[in-house]
Amino acid sequence: MPEADFAIVYDGPALETGQMPVRDLAPALLALGELYTEASKIVYPKQPPVSLNVKANERGSFLVWLALQAGDTWDTMRDLLVSQDATAIANLMQIVSGAHGMFWLIGRLNRRKIVAQQPAPPPVAPGGVRLTLEDGTTLEVSADVLALYERIELRRHARAVVAPLKRQGIEKVEFREDDQPELIIAQEDVTAYDLDEDEELLNERDQEIVLEIVSPDFNMKNKWRFSDGSNSTIWAGIEDADFVRAVEDGTEAFRKGDLIRVRVKLIQTRRPDGLHADYTILEVLDHYPRLVQLDLQAMIPPEIEAQEEPKQLPPGDTRASRPEDEE
Repeated sequence: MPEADFAIVYDGPALETGQMPVRDLAPALLALGELYTEASKIVYPKQPPVSLNVKANERGSFLVWLALQAGDTWDTMRDLLVSQDATAIANLMQIVSGAHGMFWLIGRLNRRKIVAQQPAPPPVAPGGVRLTLEDGTTLEVSADVLALYERIELRRHARAVVAPLKRQGIEKVEFREDDQPELIIAQEDVTAYDLDEDEELLNERDQEIVLEIVSPDFNMKNKWRFSDGSNSTIWAGIEDADFVRAVEDGTEAFRKGDLIRVRVKLIQTRRPDGLHADYTILEVLDHYPRLVQLDLQAMIPPEIEAQEEPKQLPPGDTRASRPEDEE
């Protein structure tokens, strides 16, 4: 069974005895487990979700070894985002808690708004995205990291993982791999993980709908633009791995105006600037090419079109046209 080990370390004067209250640790570890399970569904939707287990820990500040485990089908998976030999489960760990993973992105954003996205130039990994923030700062991340950040429920889990830093005497939390720090979150950075107090989750559901393709993104890393038949525009990312593969290898071809029937996840939130709806396409169920207006003139065979038109009779002459009339 594939497994990737890493450690999470809470450190500070309050933990010098090597003890930590269960009321602080348990919610943080439960949130981290939920975060990894949900993240695996997003990054590898066709694979069984991973689970996070606790291993024997060492005495110290407060260090907990964790084992990220996945089903046997993950053995055959490889992800080129890291290297040819890297397993998918190790890549998932980097996407969530690595040096440039989701936790890192939340800290770097520090609650600043993303105002623009565009494909990132090399040497960012394939599918990289350049983010422009409200103050003009730019960041470059992988599309998978951005996809996790955009899920509000995952940011809530991340907030719970760093919540012990709000207690006096706990100064930092580290994510370690091979006993080397991958990411360090300091106490002064914990507010970056807070969500807007006025941001309220109103609705979250999966539904099946038909959408018209307005502007596809054939890089498959940014959001496509759709219409639902009303005057509104819908922007949605696509997480259907089979569909993405079919587009990339050319077995699925699209034109503006095509329709697709999809299973979509809708998340509606209320923020200070109003109601927001975020769409994510979980599965593409069917594809309907747009209707094409037939050119009837073009359908007339050339030999018929070239024939002389019938001779017109004088007004009032009701005789039928006979062969001898044409001599």
